[in-house]
Amino acid sequence: RLDDAAQTSLNDVFRTGLLGLGGLGALYGLILGARRTNNAQEQLFNERLGRGVEALANKSMTQKVYGVRILGDLAKTSNPVQVGLIISILHDHLNYRAGIKDKQDDNGKRTQKGRGEPKTRQSVELALRTILSLANEANISRDDIIFKDLDLCGLNLSGITCALPRLIFNNVIATGAQFRETTLEQPLFFGGDFTEADFSDATLNGAEFYDQTEAASGQTKLVGAKFIKAKLRGAAFQDCDLQNAKFYRADLRQATIFLSDEIQSKNPMIASKVDFFDADLRDADFTNSVLEGCNFNKAKLDRADITHANFYFMVRSALTGSENNTRKTDIRGAEGLTQKQFEQIIYEQGKPPLNIPDELTLPEDRAYIVGEDGKRQFVKSDKPWSEQLIDD
Repeated sequence: RLDDAAQTSLNDVFRTGLLGLGGLGALYGLILGARRTNNAQEQLFNERLGRGVEALANKSMTQKVYGVRILGDLAKTSNPVQVGLIISILHDHLNYRAGIKDKQDDNGKRTQKGRGEPKTRQSVELALRTILSLANEANISRDDIIFKDLDLCGLNLSGITCALPRLIFNNVIATGAQFRETTLEQPLFFGGDFTEADFSDATLNGAEFYDQTEAASGQTKLVGAKFIKAKLRGAAFQDCDLQNAKFYRADLRQATIFLSDEIQSKNPMIASKVDFFDADLRDADFTNSVLEGCNFNKAKLDRADITHANFYFMVRSALTGSENNTRKTDIRGAEGLTQKQFEQIIYEQGKPPLNIPDELTLPEDRAYIVGEDGKRQFVKSDKPWSEQLIDD
């Protein structure tokens, strides 16, 4: 096995870009020197690892793909330490071949684009699929394989199950990428662009989509993204551009859909036209969300919280130009809502939603108060749930 010093040296070689800069001889020599042993099984691992690395460094796309396959097959018969090394090698290949370039537009504003190397997409896709399939807590740390500033546009990442929880995707451009039937355990998405990405039938319970303000991409873009029948229980969509996103029949129980004052002030329609047709939104939290144009036809809204924010937000009126210190959940223009659905929602007493459609009446018995212990409790009424705790 590699000792700590050799492991560090090997990783340093990869991270300085020797894979793409002709440093194969030094790298291969390091591998063999660090792993020289009389053990036949170790020797075989060394040889196959060397062949895989050599193929990855080849200019031919066929050879690069061959290298990824060699390393993926080698991992099947390797111990966790060896698998961790293989994952690290593939992760460095991914960073080098799919890294995002920074540019500036005509106004000096920072922009980003992919590396512009379409010929490398095959090995990039296969490398990422292999990493996600191999990674688990026994062979690699989540922090050692952060996916940051990568161009994954159009990649097919469907049908993958990753056992390593809380994977980080930081400022990834993945427009049109396919994640159908893929399982990721509580993944974290910071910024990035997933416009028209397809997460249908994916399992992303506990996923978190957050703003990354220092990135060029700003808020996470999920414009037109498909989450049809996706499992998103407990997911959080924070500061996301969800225009035209489709959540048909998705499991969004206990999910949070929240739009901050910063994003809202730039675009008060940012969450419009989200389609929640027949979605399971029980116990979901829509606090602070502008829901104009959203479709709730047949959606389950039992205990869905539409309380307005506990802070004030400056909203400039389109009619008067005045500033109004009232920031509430705005359901004006929401489609498909029925009185029956509305009688299942909840909201904090004294903080009702804004712009309720004329055909709907806000049920006073669905209001709650927050106790000193932070738990929510229904107000006193003549209903069976009178003064019952919501959070138990």
